[in-house]
Amino acid sequence: MGTASTMASLSEALGMMPAGAAAIPAVDANRLRIAEQTGRVAVTLIGSERRPSHIINQKSLENALRVLLAIGGSTNAVIHLAAIAGRLGLEFDLNYINELSETTPVLVDLKPTGLHYMEDLAAGGGIPAVMRELSSLLHLDCVTVTRRDRR
Repeated sequence: MGTASTMASLSEALGMMPAGAAAIPAVDANRLRIAEQTGRVAVTLIGSERRPSHIINQKSLENALRVLLAIGGSTNAVIHLAAIAGRLGLEFDLNYINELSETTPVLVDLKPTGLHYMEDLAAGGGIPAVMRELSSLLHLDCVTVTRRDRR
């Protein structure tokens, strides 16, 4: 999976975008729907306490790491998540990622080109479906940009 698709998936796992948004193919009509929904969410965030520093915390970072492991995402994502964690003062330990990898199943086999495109992930339910499969390993009480937890 390429870095852009991986980071979109992890943004969703972190709670920073509406659920179901990351895997929508570029040419799909649902892109317009999710863009409009995202605009509505952005307007509700104005003046609210729901800032990235409120949404992204140690638990949501762990959720994103588990999703990264489950989707076989780009290794560049580790660098990006480390930067996010550093900016927010969160702990980020490569040994801990290795520990998570021992208990996180690989659920998705996507490639930037060829068989198993992002469209296949979208058709299978996207990141919400991945997170449902991982639910016993995730922190489902994390706040998201849309105010909902994942329970």
